[in-house]
Amino acid sequence: MNELPAWVKEQNDKKMPDDYLQREWSPLLETEKYNTAQADSSIYEYGIDMVYKTFPYKYEEISKSIKDYELLNLIPEGQTHLTDMAIAALYNEELGKDKFTDFLFINYSVSENIGKLFGPQSMEVEDLFLRLDRDLGHLISVIEDVVGKNNVLIYLTSNHGVSENPEYLADNKMPTGVFKQHYILTLLRSYLKAIYGEGDWVLDYNNNQIYLNKTLIEDSQISLNEFQEKVISFIINSAGISNAISSHQFQNIIFTQGMPKKMQNSFNQKRSGDIMISLKAGWIEDIPFVCNHNSGYKYDTNVPLIWYGWKVKKQNIFNNVNITSIAPTISKILNTPAPPASTGEVLNSVFNNK
Repeated sequence: MNELPAWVKEQNDKKMPDDYLQREWSPLLETEKYNTAQADSSIYEYGIDMVYKTFPYKYEEISKSIKDYELLNLIPEGQTHLTDMAIAALYNEELGKDKFTDFLFINYSVSENIGKLFGPQSMEVEDLFLRLDRDLGHLISVIEDVVGKNNVLIYLTSNHGVSENPEYLADNKMPTGVFKQHYILTLLRSYLKAIYGEGDWVLDYNNNQIYLNKTLIEDSQISLNEFQEKVISFIINSAGISNAISSHQFQNIIFTQGMPKKMQNSFNQKRSGDIMISLKAGWIEDIPFVCNHNSGYKYDTNVPLIWYGWKVKKQNIFNNVNITSIAPTISKILNTPAPPASTGEVLNSVFNNK
């Protein structure tokens, strides 16, 4: 495709974002009707651009410090605009109008962006989800009108949950903390220089992983396994670290339970770091947000999975299932082979209820 479809250009020419950014975000409900643990003005919020933390949010004022249309990633209208584009695709691409199955994938990410700035207990997050519920209701109604409920299968889920704000947890006497990865990395570099001499032994730290300078280690005729063990023996005593496992261990040991198993499942021999760490429950890395979502704990891994439409009867399923089961389940419905790298089991219970 060398250029956008005509209908996309038409949607863009409407310049709806310009209209959205003339508005303001006020609570959808009366304040007392929200179920959040935090008031509108809360010490646990960073807010938009570290300045705007309370309703109403006047977009014209905020846009002065946030360039172009980036603000759409942080306001409910961003969700609405995405919904409108999905509906436009439904009509203009004539989805569901022939014997061949069409797949429409929509990723709503405003909630994640807002959540990181305000926290999961904030009024802003609850209000955002109330508005998302309204957008989803509108989208589903249009799909049912155009395609028919019996001709569409909808699933709704999330790619992760979210942690709590460590300050909020601490004030409520819960175990928590902030892992100072940059400080720990500085100490680690000094420690390695004291043992092995001058050299850039550590290349980077990213997403709970330490990347070592394997070229320098090899040129210095040092065993990589030995070097990794030295790193682990040093950092494992750092505040907030629960587990530290090397790439050598992941490739030579089969972990069968607990956090090490989850860590091993996320290990990629070509891309992962030399040392992977897991923080204690309630801890997050030192980042410019109030919360994060990169752990293996329940608050990060438990997400909803809702099926609706074609051959789905009303029921609640309380068994643990994996999001990895979505792809093979869809494949079975379509009578097509499952993706080669898929690992989940088909969710027969979704369609077996009578």
